Amino acid sequence: MLKGKYKFDIAPNADEALVKVKQTSYKAILMDINLQNDTDGVQLTKLIRQINGYNKIPVAAITAYALDKDKETFLSQGMTHYLSKPFSKSDLLDLTQIMQ
Repeated sequence: MLKGKYKFDIAPNADEALVKVKQTSYKAILMDINLQNDTDGVQLTKLIRQINGYNKIPVAAITAYALDKDKETFLSQGMTHYLSKPFSKSDLLDLTQIMQ
């Protein structure tokens, strides 16, 4: 959905995501909440926030958790934005515009 509009990287798991954020200065992060290992997106966001330069960058929770309380929980735990699945291409593009 974002191909050709933004330069982006994909990390298949939390360990690779941490390596990438230490090597590259990203302007924003789209964070899936359910990851493929023991670390979830909230825990990973907290780890990323500890890395120099990442304490204030936008991090969007991308999740199937769609209740109002879920949104509040993610925003209170370090995420700056929230997008619940399923979402449309226009929803994602709108989010990326807001995050800039």
